Amino acid sequence: MLDFVGSLPSPRLPQRLEAVRVVPEQSAGGWRIDSAQGRFLVAPARLFVHEDVSVRAAKIIPPRPVPLARRAFWRIVFALLATPVGRRWLERRAAAR
Repeated sequence: MLDFVGSLPSPRLPQRLEAVRVVPEQSAGGWRIDSAQGRFLVAPARLFVHEDVSVRAAKIIPPRPVPLARRAFWRIVFALLATPVGRRWLERRAAAR
């Protein structure tokens, strides 16, 4: 996501840009936005580039394994829910709370 404070570029930016590269424009002192849709010049302004890193973070940070006690608890709960007697027992316990 690209966010900036300053005058709007001419021509106006489309709602979505693909294959974007943002570089400082040395001659004008602003920013140049190169994309598949064209080149846009932004007058001197504060420019904020937001990047979604969730996909990269998910690859880098491994998922935490579920503790054995929690897995055993849910396995027992689902086994009890599979039988009428276990279901009634769980309903009584939930109603008592």
